[in-house]
Amino acid sequence: MSPRHYTVQSKGIYHGLPVFPSSIKNLTAIVTGANGISGDYMLRVLGESPERWSHIYAMSRRPPNVDHKLKVPVTHISLDFLNSSPDELAQKMKEQNIKA
Repeated sequence: MSPRHYTVQSKGIYHGLPVFPSSIKNLTAIVTGANGISGDYMLRVLGESPERWSHIYAMSRRPPNVDHKLKVPVTHISLDFLNSSPDELAQKMKEQNIKA
C-alpha cells in the first residue's frame, strides 16, 4: 500500500487543518460540543464551504449561537456527553435519523 499525502493549512491560531478536494460534495458533518469555542469555530469553518455539506448536526446541551448566517442546513440535537451513557447518546441519534 502506498503512503498517502495530505495537504494542510493554517488559519489564524489553528494549524494543521486538512484541505479537501473541491470535488468531494454532499457530505454530512457532526459537530459535538457545538456551543464551545472549538465547536463554534468548526461550525464557521464548515459554513465556509456550503457547496460541500448537505447537512450539519450540531450536538450540545444547548443550541449553538449560530449568528454567522450559515448557508448549510444545521440541526441542533440536545445531547449531554458528560452525563449520558453511550446507549442513550446512540438512541437520541437514531431518533433523529442520523446515519454514518
